Amino acid sequence: MKGWKEEEITRRHKDHWGKAEDCLLNGTKGEGEKTHTNEEISPQVQRFNFFLFLPLCHLAGLIPLFFNVFVSWCEILGFSLCEPFFLFVLFPSLLPTPHSLVPIPPFYRHEFALFVIKYPMSQTMNDAFEGYYREIWGSRWEKLRESLLLPASLVPYGEGLTKPYMMDRASVLAALSLRLPSRGIILDACAAPGGKSLVLASHMTGDTNLLCNELSSERRRRLANVLDGHLDGEKRQKVTVSGFDAGKLGGKKSEWNRFDAILLDAPCSSERHVIQSEKAYSQWTPARPRFLSHRQWALLSAAFLLLKSGGTLVYATCALTPEENDRPASRLMEKYAGSIALDEPDFEEGEKTTYGRLILPDEPGGMGPMYVARFRKEGKR
Repeated sequence: MKGWKEEEITRRHKDHWGKAEDCLLNGTKGEGEKTHTNEEISPQVQRFNFFLFLPLCHLAGLIPLFFNVFVSWCEILGFSLCEPFFLFVLFPSLLPTPHSLVPIPPFYRHEFALFVIKYPMSQTMNDAFEGYYREIWGSRWEKLRESLLLPASLVPYGEGLTKPYMMDRASVLAALSLRLPSRGIILDACAAPGGKSLVLASHMTGDTNLLCNELSSERRRRLANVLDGHLDGEKRQKVTVSGFDAGKLGGKKSEWNRFDAILLDAPCSSERHVIQSEKAYSQWTPARPRFLSHRQWALLSAAFLLLKSGGTLVYATCALTPEENDRPASRLMEKYAGSIALDEPDFEEGEKTTYGRLILPDEPGGMGPMYVARFRKEGKR
């Protein structure tokens, strides 16, 4: 007959959530197997269990508060959370470490298991996501939600390329909104995966060069591969790939007024990705659009400083929220009033907002989401 330590090790290595839950609630390993009982454990071990877990039980009332703060900060910092991970945080004895050979008494197992079941992470996050967007879009949200669950409507873009590149037509419209100079340097500030860069490169004329910037090294490699695979030798020589932080570059006065035109396709909530990814959907919190809005503002404000007088700046996102669309645009207009002019996009697709146009996938064609705002920096070159 196995000793209780051997049985405990076997139980801890069962990774199925249902069996772990059953063990926590009922003291069983699943399918009728019984674990050890407190009577089988020495008094010293029982006293150790008592003093180890009693303080946690006293603090159980504060756990929901700490949990919400913990999730919000992890979302901001980009950490990945999941229910099994949180289970191990609450139940270190489930991990295969020497100290975890000490079992959790049945009473505490039951109390903490009830807490985990009462506050499931995915349910909380789902409710937050649905409520947040329903408040913005009202009854239209259901239709928008259904359209976001469908695959993106892609078209082959091949103008001036060696082979077509599949991309959302709304992205093509966003890139075409940038007024290209006949000479000088164009900046694609957040260029990956590269579709909009291809549109810009295919329309460049004269003595014009394109700088495609991407902070992430992995995404930068993908960007370079897309450019190499779709541009001919002559066009490719006019395109350079860089990896600086566009938001921080605005802090260097030596870089101000450097670029003749700038496209900023800013990092955003990308609700289509969120709603189609179980992991992203379960981890979403209202902190996400707030954090991204701050990042977008830093990038947009810096881009305006990097732009030459008389140049054009296009701000684009694939987000649904005013927090990430019109709000950064509004702040830009207010901060640089007198030296900036709103230059509405030329296309008619989508619907007009205060500062731009928003293409939504619940309309015929299924394009987007895509928000586009265009600005001109006043003054002589």
